[in-house]
Amino acid sequence: MPANGLYDFPKGSGTTNATVPSMSLLADVRGDRVSAMNVYNCFTPSFDNYRIYGTLSLWSSLGQILVFRFIDRAGALSSAVYDGVITYASTSGVFGVNQPGQTYARLNYPYPSTNAAQFIIDIVNPAVEARTTYRSLMFSRGTGGSEWNSEFEYGATRVTNKFNGLQFLTTGGIMTTRVSVYGYRNL
Repeated sequence: MPANGLYDFPKGSGTTNATVPSMSLLADVRGDRVSAMNVYNCFTPSFDNYRIYGTLSLWSSLGQILVFRFIDRAGALSSAVYDGVITYASTSGVFGVNQPGQTYARLNYPYPSTNAAQFIIDIVNPAVEARTTYRSLMFSRGTGGSEWNSEFEYGATRVTNKFNGLQFLTTGGIMTTRVSVYGYRNL
C-alpha cells in the first residue's frame, strides 16, 4: 500500500502509479414496459460506495421524468426528504435549479423526446445510518438529429436511514430500462 493510502509518487521518475478500487457487480435488473422497477438488497455494509449504470430504451410519452427513490425496510422512501441541485444543458441552453424537499431524486428534465438515454448514479454510504449523498448524470438525444439533453444532479437525503435498494420510476407512462449496480470500498 502506498504511504498516503491512494497514490504512489516515486521520486524523480516523473510517473504516477495509482491504486484504483475494484468494483463488484451486485445487481443487474431489467424492466420491460414498466412504470416502476425496484432493485432490492443491492446496498450492504460490505461496500462504502456504489456506481449505477443505466440505459433507458423506451419512453411511452413526451415530457416524462425518470426519478429514483431509496428503499429501506419500510419500502420506497417517498416523503419530501430529497434535496438536490440540478444543472440542465441542451442545444437550447443551460440553466440550474435548486430542488429542496422533493419526494424523489431526478435523473432528467422533462424534455420533448422519447429517444434512448444513458445515466450514471454515484451513491455514498447508503447502508449506514448517515445522510446518503448522490450525484447523477443523464444524457439523451433529442427528437432531431443534432439535439441533445444532459442533466446533472447533486443531492442528499434529509434522513439517516439505512437503505438496501433503489426504486426507479417515471412521472407518467412506462419505460424499458436496465440498471447495473456496482459496489466498491474506500481504500
